Amino acid sequence: MSEQKTKFIITKATICDTGVLFKLENECFDKFNSPLSKASFYYHIKRNFLYVARAGCDVKKDNFCKLNFKNSAEISLIKEKENWANLKYNFIKNSLICGEFGKILGYILILPKLKTSRIYSLAVLPNARGLGVAKALLEFGISRFNSLKLEVRTDNTKAINLYEKLGFKSIKTLPKYYDDGCDAFLMVKSEQIL
Repeated sequence: MSEQKTKFIITKATICDTGVLFKLENECFDKFNSPLSKASFYYHIKRNFLYVARAGCDVKKDNFCKLNFKNSAEISLIKEKENWANLKYNFIKNSLICGEFGKILGYILILPKLKTSRIYSLAVLPNARGLGVAKALLEFGISRFNSLKLEVRTDNTKAINLYEKLGFKSIKTLPKYYDDGCDAFLMVKSEQIL
């Protein structure tokens, strides 16, 4: 990562985010990678663990938390009760993407389970990749669940490397898991296997 400090905040997704998440999803995943529908986002926002990374601002200028990091472990969570609809017209100079405070850069969707929760989906806007958004979202999820599993395309080496750096282990290959015939690795992060 460059010396420029990346600023973004991690917040719970709201129903108002459904359309933006659907658009982001279709920028990141083609039909062979099973993109989520608007209805799916609506369902998961209401029932599951769906958090987003938004372009942020400087805490000194307002009351909001920020992630202004060299090390993505410095995650700050905005209070979930804040109403993002009231912020949509804010413009903070020098924010991450085109000066658009609050713009969604990526999301993580986790399906909570008693034994091992599942990272169902993780996506980052193409023009926000390489800034630590995926790592921060993963670390945020890891900090809230004891055991996590996920599936990843065997040809997605960048994602596999990131997962391994964060302690995930490949435990199984799932043949022809994706619609285009690509295999997947089942990866797990659990205190039991470490």
